[in-house]
Amino acid sequence: MSVEIRELVSMDVYRDGGSLSVSYRDREKTQHELVFLIDNIASDKSAELTIYKSAVIESFIKSEYVSPITGLASPKTEIEKQEISWDVAIEILSKIEPLVKDFKSDYMWVYQSMVTVAGSEKRAIKFS
Repeated sequence: MSVEIRELVSMDVYRDGGSLSVSYRDREKTQHELVFLIDNIASDKSAELTIYKSAVIESFIKSEYVSPITGLASPKTEIEKQEISWDVAIEILSKIEPLVKDFKSDYMWVYQSMVTVAGSEKRAIKFS
């Protein structure tokens, strides 16, 4: 999977129990989001061990909708989801790394957490 990352957009934690994401734009200014989906069943809350089940890329493709009745056009965004391998996730994270140092966010810890998870054999991290 060839990825050209031009701009870092955001780093977030989902309210589903802890899925992690980093959003970026490619050279065509299409926004993509690398998401590590949490495995709430396998995660051990007593040990504070959070396990992730898969890595997904969500791409937000801009287009437009033209009404067949009025002919008026309005913006439309289609979301394409694709599960990717952990190796591809590591590759994407390595391409994001140079952009992280100049990025400002309350969730800067998310990037390093994603690097840790992707590099872990168990796809897990211990949050304290």
